[in-house]
Amino acid sequence: AESMDSLGSGRGVYGPIHADLIQSNYLIHRGAVHLIYFADLGLGHYLYDLAVTIYGLWGLDPRQEQRKALLE
Repeated sequence: AESMDSLGSGRGVYGPIHADLIQSNYLIHRGAVHLIYFADLGLGHYLYDLAVTIYGLWGLDPRQEQRKALLE
């Protein structure tokens, strides 16, 4: 809770998030990412979406190519 609180709640770090950005919930078409399935949509830290996506790649991206591309 302290770590999350330290992120703050300003518009640059907190707002609407998908909250379930795993590979089965986004599509890539012509180089653009499109989100689908918004059942967990809510308010939260944007960093949460990034963490969920990286965690979702665990075991699926042994050379970490997707992880590196996402972070770039």
